[in-house]
Amino acid sequence: MRGDMIVNLQFGDRRPKLVSVLKHELGHMFGMAHQPNTLMDESYNVSFRSPSYAPDQVWIMARALEVLLGN
Repeated sequence: MRGDMIVNLQFGDRRPKLVSVLKHELGHMFGMAHQPNTLMDESYNVSFRSPSYAPDQVWIMARALEVLLGN
């Protein structure tokens, strides 16, 4: 994470923020595009407050994992 992503975050809030950023970037690795008000929101601040994928994003993730696992 870039320094400005954790500016003014209390130490205890940094771990959830890091997890949010990792999930967001994993979403890109699985082919997800930015989508407002979800974990894939373009703004990391919104992603931190909206820590879940949209239903269609969950479907994309599930299909990608099936391909990777050979199911």
